[in-house]
Amino acid sequence: MIDISDNIVGNDNASYLQYLRFLQDVIARMNRNSFQLKGWCITIVTALVALEAKTGACCLLVAAIFAVLAFGFLDGYYLLTERRFRGLYKDVINGRSNVKLFEMSISRYTKQHGSKYGYRHALCSGSVCGFYLPLLSLCVAGWFACTFISKVA
Repeated sequence: MIDISDNIVGNDNASYLQYLRFLQDVIARMNRNSFQLKGWCITIVTALVALEAKTGACCLLVAAIFAVLAFGFLDGYYLLTERRFRGLYKDVINGRSNVKLFEMSISRYTKQHGSKYGYRHALCSGSVCGFYLPLLSLCVAGWFACTFISKVA
């Protein structure tokens, strides 16, 4: 175990900086995955809505609703994991002596460690709810219009 609370100099400084780079890479990867999920979600929902407009099959909008929900829950998981790695990163740079050098375990960052490490908190964040909730609302409104309004007319 290395005490990171002191300014590390000498041979351990390179290891410490490499450890911080590893953590930054993981955080960046989680962020990139979240961004790509949003892109895939838009692509799939757009394709399903376009196919529904062409065929008139309302079940495709139900598939779009499930796709938005699935991508939203997965995006929440990536955000939660990213937050936990940020917690580890903060502990490392703040000198928590209970963090071992090159330890990548985020199991200590649970809901008990702080509310921001809970899955519900990640799902209700602006980056998840702010994106998926409007998209879900549009899909549900489209399904409602397709199912009930078009039958009346």
